[in-house]
Amino acid sequence: MLIIKKYSIITFVICLFVMMELPVFAAPNLRGIDPRAQEILRKCAEKYASLKTYKDVTAFNVETDDGSQKQIDKSEQKVIFQASPLKLLVDYKASDPKDNTTTLITAEKYKIAQVRNTVPIVWEKELAGINFGRKVLLQRRPLSWTFTTLLAGINPLESPWQTAFSALTLRESTVVDGEPVFNIKATYTLFPKDSVTYLISKNDYLIRGIRGIIVDAKNVSTISIEMHRNIVVDTAIPESTFAPPILDQKFTYPLEVPVVNSVLKIGQQFPTIRGFDFKGDKFDLATYQGKVLLIYFWASWCPACREDIPYMITLYHKYHSQGLEIIGISEDIAGRSLQQYIDDANIPWINLYDIENKLKKKNGVPHIPYAILIDNTGNIHSFEKQGIELEAQIVTLLSIRNNVATKHNE
Repeated sequence: MLIIKKYSIITFVICLFVMMELPVFAAPNLRGIDPRAQEILRKCAEKYASLKTYKDVTAFNVETDDGSQKQIDKSEQKVIFQASPLKLLVDYKASDPKDNTTTLITAEKYKIAQVRNTVPIVWEKELAGINFGRKVLLQRRPLSWTFTTLLAGINPLESPWQTAFSALTLRESTVVDGEPVFNIKATYTLFPKDSVTYLISKNDYLIRGIRGIIVDAKNVSTISIEMHRNIVVDTAIPESTFAPPILDQKFTYPLEVPVVNSVLKIGQQFPTIRGFDFKGDKFDLATYQGKVLLIYFWASWCPACREDIPYMITLYHKYHSQGLEIIGISEDIAGRSLQQYIDDANIPWINLYDIENKLKKKNGVPHIPYAILIDNTGNIHSFEKQGIELEAQIVTLLSIRNNVATKHNE
């Protein structure tokens, strides 16, 4: 629970994950895009992708205003990054010391350490068994979402985790800590009230500051500013730096508890689904026999679902030709709003209505979003995997499926 508190300090950036997503195959909306700003962002992303090492101290200031009162939270973190072999150490100091955390990511493992009642506790998790390079950083997002994307070597305009910009504006240049910076403001097609501003050094094209604004459905605004200082790049980092004593403790626990479904079990056949999709066409899950299936429970009004959907779209286009199918099961009540969202987000798979939550209850789904991955024999492989971990499992199941098909045809 303490882990969740840490990320609440930089909520705006994680929320940006909800609004900053469309797949790489979808061309960006060029209307309102300043080509000069576009080129600067490209150079910025290329600069981070080329770095061998990176260190900085990041200061956060988050202000929430509901119209009646303002809440301000301040925090700081030290970042030490090495591209090869991949290692990222984040030492986070919260406004409340109880929420301080130390995080280490390598290509194989993710560790988080906190101190509870003077006792260090370490959560640990093995990462996906296939090599995603720097993109593995996106699985847990130990830094702010916007900055993690760049450190992972991803251009915000081309990322499968980002949305089309409705506007990208090169504003009047400014100065940060005595250094001239480009001032680029981006707004998003589906969330016109929200924006993120990049302050990019004119000297080295590295981020000096990021300002995010989010306005929720209740008109509560959150303004967050992160300033990157004491930046040092491409210098040797001693191996011992990535082994702080707090991460070497006996009190080690799994980072995540095993996901339990009250109705279904891993290894059993997934129940048959028959009915009609939201367009009124007949649907029978049996027609997908032999495919690797991802059954995805969601709704267009669900923020966490909007966070997932764009990456799901990327997975679909990346692996559909290899035998992956996605079946969406939506709780949406209004068909028009669902259709609008599907059109806007370019969702390519079939979606079923589950207005009364009958399928949700039948399959023991406790909440949305909720993904059930099924192998080519119809057996349940996993519940609730997301991001890179989900992709790793899809790759494994498709490999098994296609190897079996190859041997069968020989």
